[in-house]
Amino acid sequence: MGSYKDLVVWNLAREVVKMAYELSSELPDSERYGLVSQLRRAAVSIPCNIAEGAGRRTDGSFAQFLRVAVGSANELETLLILAVDLGLLREESTQQINSKLKSLGIKLQNLTKSIKGDVVRETAAVYAGEPGDDDLATTRRLLGDSEEGKQQSRRTAKQEKINGSKNTFIR
Repeated sequence: MGSYKDLVVWNLAREVVKMAYELSSELPDSERYGLVSQLRRAAVSIPCNIAEGAGRRTDGSFAQFLRVAVGSANELETLLILAVDLGLLREESTQQINSKLKSLGIKLQNLTKSIKGDVVRETAAVYAGEPGDDDLATTRRLLGDSEEGKQQSRRTAKQEKINGSKNTFIR
């Protein structure tokens, strides 16, 4: 996979953190331990969960941490809505961050779907371009024409398709 720092979603999440910090600085001092703190923690949680999930090196763990990142993005969006509802922020000032959050949420869900797939695997995740990637021909040669071999070939072909689409998520 490379580094989590190469992921578009991680870099976009960093932009969201900067925007959240700028917006939260507009809130009154009386909200320092309330909305300001919650906004900042929700924002910071997004890139941190992406990084932690990538570090786990299994598709299942990575997908789970991406889902947590989506949850944190939803939490941040909700906190911004509440700040507007309470008259602490103007809706116009939240439009740009809300637009980035929407884009980030879609990208996170698409990345989750692309890495999760229906492939059942108990070994560490295999990403395109890593040494040791299994290709379809190697799988067929090793497993032959047995039913298990055919099923593994289909899973490998599906994984290759997923790996090919992952490049859209990497910078």
